[in-house]
Amino acid sequence: MEFKDDTFIIATANDNVLVGIKRHYDENSQLAKITSSLTGINTDLLTIFHLIDYIHFYYIGEVFIEKEPHHGFFMKDLGDAGRVLVTKNFSDLSSCIRFDKDFLVDCFALDAPSDLANVNVDGCRISFDIGALSKLSEDNRDKFKYSLKQNEIKLYKDIDGKIPCPDSDDWNKKSIRNSLESWFHTLQNGEALWFLESDPEPLDPSNPVIDIHLDHYKNRSKHQIPTRVKIVTISGEELWRGYMDNGRIQGRVHPDRVDHPGWKSRITLSLNEGSDEDPHLDKVGQSLTAVEYNHYLTGSLRHGKLHGLVLKYGVMPNDPEGHCAGAVLPGLAFVGRYDNGKLFGHAWRGLTGGSWIYGDIDESGEFTGKGNVAFIYQDLETAVVGTFKNGIMVSCPKSFADT
Repeated sequence: MEFKDDTFIIATANDNVLVGIKRHYDENSQLAKITSSLTGINTDLLTIFHLIDYIHFYYIGEVFIEKEPHHGFFMKDLGDAGRVLVTKNFSDLSSCIRFDKDFLVDCFALDAPSDLANVNVDGCRISFDIGALSKLSEDNRDKFKYSLKQNEIKLYKDIDGKIPCPDSDDWNKKSIRNSLESWFHTLQNGEALWFLESDPEPLDPSNPVIDIHLDHYKNRSKHQIPTRVKIVTISGEELWRGYMDNGRIQGRVHPDRVDHPGWKSRITLSLNEGSDEDPHLDKVGQSLTAVEYNHYLTGSLRHGKLHGLVLKYGVMPNDPEGHCAGAVLPGLAFVGRYDNGKLFGHAWRGLTGGSWIYGDIDESGEFTGKGNVAFIYQDLETAVVGTFKNGIMVSCPKSFADT
């Protein structure tokens, strides 16, 4: 039933009377509340679908209605190793471990009616064993991760640790420029890779310290003085705060935060050059997400050091002594991998003006070498390969453009 103010109700009718549960939606099509209309219903005539609806109302409804939904989701603690029951529409149910307020792992969908078969009907009241629900078998079920904020599911079998690319056929039909633009556009969202696996030991249990080296910030006048740093979870909950001094971030994690599950997901490390009175930094526990920063990185840790795929945001001039060396512009600035705190392999570095450097990282963690580093122009089609030292081109062969 639709109303003049664009709100509406979804319900079931029997002999011109509303029966079962009524779902009330606001003008933005978001679930606002759930009410019951039991008039005229005969429980003996309920189909299994009616029965499941009643379970949703009497069990889930009674538990969740008084609680504010989180990003439109309702959750109930099942009291079993952090496992929760989660639903958005009161029809599809999943069992998950709540890793963070926006992030669920080890999820599997509940199969109605088989998972909800142990139902006790007592007059108009229906209930089932919550303990049995929490111990449902996960065998032969597709397990997934769930981002509530983005309303996105990723099956574990589809997570391979790589940056996702478009369909291969579509990708191959595009020009190099269109392919790179599409790839960079995806990565501009600092939360795009929320689902990637992290190391099982982000902190050393015997010595929970942070020790992060960001060599690209060394010897820059703006970063030779201590810079305020904050590490937050994928959902924005604060884990640690400290300083970066000439490219190095060190500090011990507070005992109350050592066992926080957020360390085992991708974290956001903000590099906020604000003063000690900066409101973003002085509200302990304030929820901030990656998109609220201009200068930050996302990645994961192993024993307090960067490990795995890291994305950096906040583009700086490549030359630490050059013009405007301290300037930071918003946007994707780096894509590369760390191994126990050290850069390795191939990497991308964004430059002011829209150009890029791509190539091998040397032992010092820099773009240094001959013939293995390229400068890519803003058109993302033209490139020169030459000799580089610390990301700065020293020389390159003479070349001519085809006509």
